[in-house]
Amino acid sequence: TQPTFTGNPFTATYTRFGDMVHFAYSVDFDTITSFGTGQYYMTLPYPARRPNTFSGGALYDDSTGNVYSIIGIVAAGSDQMDLYYLKSNGETEPFEHNKPITLTVDDNFDITGTYEKED
Repeated sequence: TQPTFTGNPFTATYTRFGDMVHFAYSVDFDTITSFGTGQYYMTLPYPARRPNTFSGGALYDDSTGNVYSIIGIVAAGSDQMDLYYLKSNGETEPFEHNKPITLTVDDNFDITGTYEKED
């Protein structure tokens, strides 16, 4: 299940230039009422022409000041970008409410990337 909020936690922008799309998403958990279960994902503005991995993401742990790398992966023809975190051994694992940390309302994350949209 996806998280639920009392307000809009998302700041999302994108710029399209020809077939290229640049997106920038931020999520602030201040108004969250449930963190949900399972892997988090974001919807891109257009389906991707090719498979893409976006490494421009970060999860900010307010209680410790730690920052965790967030990776987005989208399949060709899809607009669903599944979110992963980068483990200390370099492998990825699904980003969930309790991985890589147990999320709180003080935490937030962002991710950006550029990709070629499907025709």
